[in-house]
Amino acid sequence: KPNVWAYFSVKSGGGIHEFADSQFGHVFAYGVSRAAAITNMSLALKEIQIRGEIHSNVDYTVDLLNASDFKENRIHTGWLDNRIAMRVQAERPPWYISVVGGALYKTITSNTDTVSEYVSYLVKGQIPPKHISLVHSTVSLNIEESKYTVSLTFL
Repeated sequence: KPNVWAYFSVKSGGGIHEFADSQFGHVFAYGVSRAAAITNMSLALKEIQIRGEIHSNVDYTVDLLNASDFKENRIHTGWLDNRIAMRVQAERPPWYISVVGGALYKTITSNTDTVSEYVSYLVKGQIPPKHISLVHSTVSLNIEESKYTVSLTFL
């Protein structure tokens, strides 16, 4: 995303660096105006991908950025404390939207490799094996400590 940058204290193997504190990642954004910077940050956070058993406050932060008081710069030192006291929580889509969306995303992103493998058999004059299918896909997902297996058939 333009006008957004980040750094994270993550080792090459995927673990968190031993010198990192609880804020092991930082994301920054700017724009020609406050509204543009907020939009840049919101879009970047919505596109962030966190893999593994890491809990984050990304959804909550996007909700904060889109609060009218924040957008209009009517915040003060007690603003966040008030939101916490009122138990304001980020709205989340129903779990099944995440499962269906995640399954479609994983299928589409791996589809190019599947098509290439399928075509490579055809180019050699061979019939592709049954396990390589262009119309059926099975995807496994881990979402919020639940595991899902989704079978998709494209007609």
